[in-house]
Amino acid sequence: MDKLIVVLHDASSQARINNFIKVILAFTDKISLVVISKPSGAGAMYGVPEASKLLYKESMPLIVVPDLKDLREVFPNKKLVLVALDEEKSKRIRTLSELGDPSDKLLVFPGSDGGFSKKELLEADDIVYPLGLKREVPAEALLAVLLSSLS
Repeated sequence: MDKLIVVLHDASSQARINNFIKVILAFTDKISLVVISKPSGAGAMYGVPEASKLLYKESMPLIVVPDLKDLREVFPNKKLVLVALDEEKSKRIRTLSELGDPSDKLLVFPGSDGGFSKKELLEADDIVYPLGLKREVPAEALLAVLLSSLS
């Protein structure tokens, strides 16, 4: 399986960014690139520089972009796949392999407890959520569940 590009969107918490990066570092064989989109507050001031340092030590590239729309500009041929629990739109999946070839997708995780806005959900090419999770969990937990489902 090709490696994934994972995105953390709208994180304002330094702890959320750091925990997300720690999960990524446990699965470096499955991830090719990390993107942080729309960081703010302490997340932008302290979380992003710390993430950059941790990822650099593991030779993992990091890109920071202002918002989701910038992902379309930087990755014009990639589909935005948001990981979100939306009762009407979420496709429930057991494993990431159900999404097909990861090389044409950006797997986007919510950086805030509120999840994605309605506008952001409308911008998605696809919305998925792990089967078996009955409620929203933090991005780092979602990432761990989905990455551990890959063989």
